[in-house]
Amino acid sequence: MRRKKPDRSDYAASPLRWFQESLGIVRVIAFVLVAAVLNGCMTTKAIDPRSPAVVAQKVTVGDTVICTLQDGRQVTLTVTAVEADALQGATERIRFAEMIALERRQVSVGKTTLLTTGIVVVALGALVLYFLARANPSDIDGNDIRPR
Repeated sequence: MRRKKPDRSDYAASPLRWFQESLGIVRVIAFVLVAAVLNGCMTTKAIDPRSPAVVAQKVTVGDTVICTLQDGRQVTLTVTAVEADALQGATERIRFAEMIALERRQVSVGKTTLLTTGIVVVALGALVLYFLARANPSDIDGNDIRPR
């Protein structure tokens, strides 16, 4: 025996059933929101690698840095130690003398806040529009006003 496809009258009798079947769109919106927030907005700050004292002030253990070396390679490094003449990562040590540029990656709080606020507003708007589109359209007297 085949199950009949639910129509709007089924949902009027059980709003919880309608909500449970609508959770798919809610999950998609939540996934997009979480993915965007976790990614965040990263920005880079240039640091002069020729000045080890400045590097020691501005780079700390756990920072992610992008080192441009004299041979043209760019190395992304998560700093495990800041030494007098080098930055130490998990697998390699890069001396300041080998670097021509150094950038520290950091989260931009302002950009991330704006992004998160924008995503929340868009997600809530989409959710409201979705639920309004699924609502039972009727006029004040309870008569169905859908075009026939």
